[in-house]
Amino acid sequence: MGLISALNTALVGLGVNQRQLDVTASNIANADRVGYTRKVLNTSAVVGGDGQVIGTRVDGTSRLLNEQIQAQYQQSLSQQQYSSVTADFARYLDNLFGTIADPGSLANTANAFSSSLANLVSTPEDYPSRLGVVQEASKFASKLNSLSSQIQDQRQSIEYEIADSVDQVNIILERIKELDSDIVSRESGGTSPVELLDERDRLVTELSGYIDVNVQPTEIGGLRISTAGGLPLYDVDVFELEFDAHGSIGATSVYSKDPDERGVGTIRITTGQGPGYDVLSLGGFKSGSIAALVEARDETLVAAQRQLDELAANLARTLSTHTEPATAYPASQVPPNDYRPVLSGVADISDLKALPAGEAINVNGKSVTIGAALNAIAAVPSTITLDSDGDYLGDDALIHNLDGESLVVRDEITGQTTSFQFNNSDVVADQLQNLQDQLNLQFTGNAASGIYTVQGTDNGIVISATDGRTFELTTSGDDINTQLGVSNDPSAPTLSSNGTTELEAAAAALSPLLSGQDVTVTADNTTGELIFSGTDPDPLTISGTDSTLQALGFGDGTETSYTVFNQVGFDFDLDTLENGDNYTFSVKDLNTGLSKNVTIYRSDVAGEPAITSTRDPNDIYIGIDFSSGDYDAISTAINDALANDPRIAGSLQAENLESGGTPTSGLRIFAADARDHRIEGAATNYAVGGAGEFADALSLFTDTDGATYTGIVDGRSTIDGFAGRIQINQELVDDPGLLVQYADGIASGDPSRPQALLDKLNSTKVAFSTSAKVGTNTSVFKGSALDFVTTAVSYHARNSSQAEAAAAGQEVATNNLKARFDSSAKVDVDEELGQLIQIQNSYAANARVLQAVRELFETLIRI
Repeated sequence: MGLISALNTALVGLGVNQRQLDVTASNIANADRVGYTRKVLNTSAVVGGDGQVIGTRVDGTSRLLNEQIQAQYQQSLSQQQYSSVTADFARYLDNLFGTIADPGSLANTANAFSSSLANLVSTPEDYPSRLGVVQEASKFASKLNSLSSQIQDQRQSIEYEIADSVDQVNIILERIKELDSDIVSRESGGTSPVELLDERDRLVTELSGYIDVNVQPTEIGGLRISTAGGLPLYDVDVFELEFDAHGSIGATSVYSKDPDERGVGTIRITTGQGPGYDVLSLGGFKSGSIAALVEARDETLVAAQRQLDELAANLARTLSTHTEPATAYPASQVPPNDYRPVLSGVADISDLKALPAGEAINVNGKSVTIGAALNAIAAVPSTITLDSDGDYLGDDALIHNLDGESLVVRDEITGQTTSFQFNNSDVVADQLQNLQDQLNLQFTGNAASGIYTVQGTDNGIVISATDGRTFELTTSGDDINTQLGVSNDPSAPTLSSNGTTELEAAAAALSPLLSGQDVTVTADNTTGELIFSGTDPDPLTISGTDSTLQALGFGDGTETSYTVFNQVGFDFDLDTLENGDNYTFSVKDLNTGLSKNVTIYRSDVAGEPAITSTRDPNDIYIGIDFSSGDYDAISTAINDALANDPRIAGSLQAENLESGGTPTSGLRIFAADARDHRIEGAATNYAVGGAGEFADALSLFTDTDGATYTGIVDGRSTIDGFAGRIQINQELVDDPGLLVQYADGIASGDPSRPQALLDKLNSTKVAFSTSAKVGTNTSVFKGSALDFVTTAVSYHARNSSQAEAAAAGQEVATNNLKARFDSSAKVDVDEELGQLIQIQNSYAANARVLQAVRELFETLIRI
């Protein structure tokens, strides 16, 4: 290398050192600036034609950062913003609903209303107590109004916040477009726009806080930005977001893909051609603050409003609903829980024993001779022998040992109980006689009846009921239990089960004779009845002479035939139901013993009530449109609904009760096969208006126009926003006495209505729609109004806790990623100071080369 080459190399080296110094100085000066990344000068060797290095070339400036971690950090930041905003609204609702410990909270207000009703039950005639119920009811309604209003105000505030966020996103995208254009232009011109790259990255990071973004580089140094769902935001040009904010949002203002039904703003991405994309209809954003705001406006707060609406609606409906038991079909003598055909009556044993030997009755068309069997009936005494280990009569040791102890006897027929206390001051014979007299007097009304006998033996006592009735013994002392072996456990008494009454003997004599007719006969000693029961659901008919049927307990001696049918269903009146009213009943599977509850609503609306979409296996809800007024069509619709529901398919049928071939308002629902299923507890539940005429129903709360709340008006559901409209019935404000005296003849101190209202508030269980976020589609929440308040408060407390935990966890993850990204890109001042020393040494070396070249040239000149 010649002197000229050395001179050039040194000069280039000094220029590189100057550039390096500029970069290092910039790094140090911007070390604390947000978004600034460390820069380095890229250089390469210049090689001459002979293959020798003849200098250094500056290739540009580059940034030191980990782009993979940067992308992860931006994604995590989007999730953090989503979690943070979500947690804010969950905390807001938790504070809004409050707890029982918070004065003026929803739970506190509800309990105060319940307490006022309980106070009225205790003092129904007291005017301050009546006024107290009116005042607390008014506070309850006002609390629901206030909470509803606050939720809608919050939704309106979110609407404006979404609008501001969308504007900010557009500003960010426009700035990214400007930077991207400059970056592409400079890179195509051979310069390194590192500062512009930093600013563009900062804007992309800011954008990711609003929207979940997917960023891809282009071949020429630019960017393509889309949502995580693939919707374009920027590609050379900006796809601007539009938001049509609504200025008056209420409880009925909800998002819909149908513009005509949508009551809130939506976000569109414009393409320059056509109306663009409705982002929310395509799934919306997945994370970021805008996604959280939309979710809060359209889901979280809507669900909270629905909880208040469900509470208000069920509160108003429950208190104003009168329950009328349905008419059993057929109306037969059927004991509870026994739906076989049954005939029973109080038999006359003397007359039965006196029947001619050849006397017969006709059972389901077949003659059965019963006289001979009944002539021979006789009672078998029932006996309990109490043995002792001692010599009973010889030395009175037993009685002496039982002194002060008691023997408790319970009689089967009367159901009464008597207690006899032993006393060793009386002789044994007297005590036994006293016990016998006491039993006969207590259980037969005559101490000398002789029904009960008590005798002493060599080592014990024998107690008998000569007519065969069953009696029970227990003791009230440990010694008598030990001495006589009598149970001292009332739930497991010593029982005389070895006797037979004449009534039982008559039943035992008749049953074998009737077995061929699928009929059994049992005795009820308590009522004196002979009970004839069919073993299948077919009708049971018994006929005979009037005197014979009377002896069996049927009729007054004037009738010669009785027929009874199996009760297989219930009859309802279709005209009773108004919109929102319902029929309820349960269906019991007689093979498994399991029951399912069925509710049939009158719902003259487009679409059935939300509760009918649930699939709870044990609670079935059906909505039927009655608006046609066609009784036959309505009955058919109910039958089809019952038949097509797989949870009860095949077990029930419904039909219209025609009269002369003309459909009527009568509806019959019955078991398809009464041997397999039984309908129980059928009732019609309908709302009453005003003060009402029933003790169990009062329209205490009404809608804004004072009308009784039904949930449906003019073919439209009115539950949405009802919490904001509910109010106390003005009739009660004007006359609190209606809380007690609802009709003529009702005493001022009658607690019937207050007690019924209190029971409904605290105990009546109703189904709440799953849209209120309580219960599930397969397990419907059923509870009282107060139960629902407690559950809703717990729901928001739990939801807030979970949301805050999720936000805290996401914040930790985001901070960790930021720390990792900063460690790869942030300026380390100490490292830069070390770089300065290297630059200084390099600069000095290059300067020394220049000096040496100069000295050599001077030497050459002097030569």
